[in-house]
Amino acid sequence: MSVKAQATIQAVERALLTIKTSSIDINDEYYKNKIFLEKLGWQPSHILNEIKKLSVRDYCEGPQPNLSKVGPKIGAIWIFGKKIKSMKVYIKFHIIPIGGSNSHCVCMSFHEEEEGKKPLTFPYANT
Repeated sequence: MSVKAQATIQAVERALLTIKTSSIDINDEYYKNKIFLEKLGWQPSHILNEIKKLSVRDYCEGPQPNLSKVGPKIGAIWIFGKKIKSMKVYIKFHIIPIGGSNSHCVCMSFHEEEEGKKPLTFPYANT
C-alpha cells in the first residue's frame, strides 16, 4: 500500500472517530433524505445507528471544502456509502471545528445513490 493511501486511511479513521463521537445533526428535512427515510420506514435514529457502523471500507471521497451555498465554509466534507436493503446509499457529512479539539457534524445527505450522478466508488473496500 502506498504512503498516500496509508495517509488517506488514517485521515478517514480520524474523520470517522469525529463523526461517531461528535454531536450530529441530521438534515432529515432535505427532500431527498426525507423521501428516502419514508421509503425505508425509518426515523432519524435509524440513520444514527447506520452512522455508528461506518468503516474505512465505506469511504468514498474527502476531505473536500464545503462548496454548498449553505452552511459554514470551514471544516470538511466527507462522503461515504453503504448498502442498505440492497440499495447503495450516499452519505455526506460536514465536519465543522468548533474550538479546540471539538467538532460538530452535520449529516447533510442520506439517500439512495442517484442515477446519472457520479457513482459511489470505494477505494478501500478491501482494507
